[in-house]
Amino acid sequence: MRIGFVLGMSLGCAMTGAAWADQCIWITEQQARAAAAYVHIGDRVSDFCEPCNETKPATPAIARRVEIRPVSQAGGEGFSELYINGKAVDLAYVFVESKGRPASFDNLAKLSGCPVTDVSASIQLR
Repeated sequence: MRIGFVLGMSLGCAMTGAAWADQCIWITEQQARAAAAYVHIGDRVSDFCEPCNETKPATPAIARRVEIRPVSQAGGEGFSELYINGKAVDLAYVFVESKGRPASFDNLAKLSGCPVTDVSASIQLR
């Protein structure tokens, strides 16, 4: 079942030209709690998927709601997802503004202990 899901998603993304680079979207509850501890209401967050060949980070958004939810999809039993502003996020591609270092954003996966590859530990935005 899981193989079919992954193949289906890969094919769907290949057909649309999108990159599929999930690393830390289905995470342990412990990782989700650690990530949520770094994102507070009012913090600025930015999406940036380096493995997807994005050339620049998204304009930062203000975190207005941060939630942890259990994965509801088949194959995701026992995993959690972090939602920011009602959207499930992949920790590998979310950067939260560093405390005390304006315009410096830290990678949420690296902060929370979710193993990732091909992503920066921090980025600079102006």
